[in-house]
Amino acid sequence: MYSLREPWVIRILILAPLTGLLLSLLWLTNTWYSDIPEIVSYDNDRGGASSNPKHAFATFLSGFNGTDSENYFTAVKLLTYQLVHDPRTRVRDNTPFIVPVTKDVEQERQDTLRHSGATVISVDDVQRDWIHPKWPRWNGVLAKLNLWTLTDYEKVVFVDADTVILHPMDKIFSIRATDIRDTLPTPSRVISTTANMPVTPPPKYMIAGIHDRWMEANKRPPETEPFYVLDNYMNAGFFVISPSKEMFEYYLSLLDHPDAFDVDYPEQNLLNFAHRTDGQMPWQDLGTYWNAITQLNPSYDPNVRSLHHKWWIELADKYTSDLITDAIQRMNNMG
Repeated sequence: MYSLREPWVIRILILAPLTGLLLSLLWLTNTWYSDIPEIVSYDNDRGGASSNPKHAFATFLSGFNGTDSENYFTAVKLLTYQLVHDPRTRVRDNTPFIVPVTKDVEQERQDTLRHSGATVISVDDVQRDWIHPKWPRWNGVLAKLNLWTLTDYEKVVFVDADTVILHPMDKIFSIRATDIRDTLPTPSRVISTTANMPVTPPPKYMIAGIHDRWMEANKRPPETEPFYVLDNYMNAGFFVISPSKEMFEYYLSLLDHPDAFDVDYPEQNLLNFAHRTDGQMPWQDLGTYWNAITQLNPSYDPNVRSLHHKWWIELADKYTSDLITDAIQRMNNMG
């Protein structure tokens, strides 16, 4: 039997409880950190090929010169910073941020966005004589349809310029609502506005978005010529699509039929018309987790990943308002 006075026995007796204490501290530390939202650190240089070239985020910028134009441009710069650089919100697999711009956007602004890390592409206007938006700012908004020409990407998340990112958005590409789908057979009841249209939708599609509860409550579709299904109206400020030249051409063909849908909100109503929930290509609901519209619902999900919100308007929610202010400060400090 070993004597307790042996030096090696004494060392074991001392080290054993210390080792147990150290392991316990490590376990507690790991548990504590697991409850903290992850903030990923990245090098400033994002050189090299994208590790996931099939996905992209995008917004849209027109050359409209109005009262809030400078604020909207700052909003696009903020989105670029948040999705490309900010360690709290940037995408984690080098997913590009694309900014389609109409040809009247000043070259200096385009260069600023490129320098900030955005992929800026010039797109053609999409116009029809019979389409007159409710507000002058939306005169060029149909150019957003050029998003469907980005066929180098399998999935694209579109966010309106007046959006702020609160948490990383990468996982949106893998949720079921963004699966590519087969176009359904022609429904037995065809709405009158499509009955005489010689247009055939593509065989596959994908579009997922969020409900616009204000529109559903206040702008009901006409009973005689409904362009969307009651209580199933998608807001065009946040959606996920699968780019397709066929789909782009399909949308253009719908625009060649005057008065097919209400044009107060041109691209939004076109998408709701093309993707009616009782039609062949119904839009899919992303739920309330990925984006919320603060004008429509100030009591949004506390875990929401992004807000459709004008950064220059203060929120009643001080915590989120401070997050936005801090992000702008970090962007400005980056230069």
